[in-house]
Amino acid sequence: MSEKIRWIRLIIYAAIFILIYMIPLETVEGQRLCIWYHLFHMDCLGCGFTRAFFCLMHGQILKAFTYNPMVIVVPVAFFLVLQDSWMIIQRSPQWSLLEKFFKWGMAQCYPHNIKNG
Repeated sequence: MSEKIRWIRLIIYAAIFILIYMIPLETVEGQRLCIWYHLFHMDCLGCGFTRAFFCLMHGQILKAFTYNPMVIVVPVAFFLVLQDSWMIIQRSPQWSLLEKFFKWGMAQCYPHNIKNG
């Protein structure tokens, strides 16, 4: 993977993290953003995930789980991004777990276009 692309990815990670953290929790806490809920007046599996995510980002772990218990996947995703960022900073020639996962996903979708190795 191109070194330049890896550094751009690192900058994007940092910008997203800063932007999300800068949004006040009160902005999303009192609102339902789910289109499914607004159309059918019933919760979907993802209802409350945005509010749960923002609560988790602001350190309110128990409150996050009350909005949506599936927020447990966020620390896993955060670990993958953190590990990827660390490998970029270390200028590691190896693929990070996130890159390997992405490559595996692309191979599943487009098996004839991805080279082995």
